Amino acid sequence: MNVDRFRKVCSTASVLLKIVTVISVLFLLSALYGVFTGQDVWFEYNMPDFPIINSVRGFTHEADMQLAALIVSPVLVLIACYIFWKGSQLFKYLADGHTPFSYDFAETVKKLSLVLIVTDVVSPLFYSLLVTLIMEGEYYYIIGVGSSFMLGLILYAVSEIFKYGVELQTLSDETV
Repeated sequence: MNVDRFRKVCSTASVLLKIVTVISVLFLLSALYGVFTGQDVWFEYNMPDFPIINSVRGFTHEADMQLAALIVSPVLVLIACYIFWKGSQLFKYLADGHTPFSYDFAETVKKLSLVLIVTDVVSPLFYSLLVTLIMEGEYYYIIGVGSSFMLGLILYAVSEIFKYGVELQTLSDETV
């Protein structure tokens, strides 16, 4: 792939991620406005793709699940917007002609990977805790991971590869 085409692809990806971020925020604000003005709007929480443990004691009411989702889902949308925005900045950095083999670039990718991993592990636990508190005397919990966990692991490995590339470049520069 030639450099000009690579920069165009990175620039396009940067713009698309910014558009997705803005649209996500607008949808979130619209949905929250609907909830707080009494319209028939609710949030839904999607369970992990790979549940490890799932246990319920008592009857779960749909209203309990929707209330917990009302608390968890906006937070998850904001985290996703943060990831999209930082991703757009990374693509913009590459579109401007910078190399991915820099310490700052690798650290940003690593931070994004950790956000993906932690969010994917913690969000079902937080949702379970909220449902359990709402159910009064019963419990509901689910432990599992989704595709974001795997993507986070892959990005973490890529960030370490970038750091290794930086070290090799530094070693090569010192040798010459």
